[in-house]
Amino acid sequence: MPTDTDGMSLADLGRLRSALPGCEVAMLADLSTGTVLGVSAALDHPQEHYDALGAEAAKALTAGGGPHAAALIVRPTGLRLYLRAPDHPDEGLCLVLPPGARAAGAVHEAALALGAAPR
Repeated sequence: MPTDTDGMSLADLGRLRSALPGCEVAMLADLSTGTVLGVSAALDHPQEHYDALGAEAAKALTAGGGPHAAALIVRPTGLRLYLRAPDHPDEGLCLVLPPGARAAGAVHEAALALGAAPR
């Protein structure tokens, strides 16, 4: 995995998605503009789906006056994990995970992908 998001490629997003069992979407978004920078998905979705995911990430990472490094949204249909890139705070990684997914493991893998793994 790259050490910063400047080097995060579609292949990197694909590897991250593959490393997380049942992960439906791994997406990098510009949180300030809502631009999808890259996506790896198990199924094709319309662009509006990814745009909504990016908007939800921006909202979750700034909730309550943020900014927050991470946010987790739990729904009956699964988990949505959002992580802010430490080296590019306007960029965020969005993960859509199945119900019962290990959030701690996903946070660790996502942090590694962003070059921000806890030491």
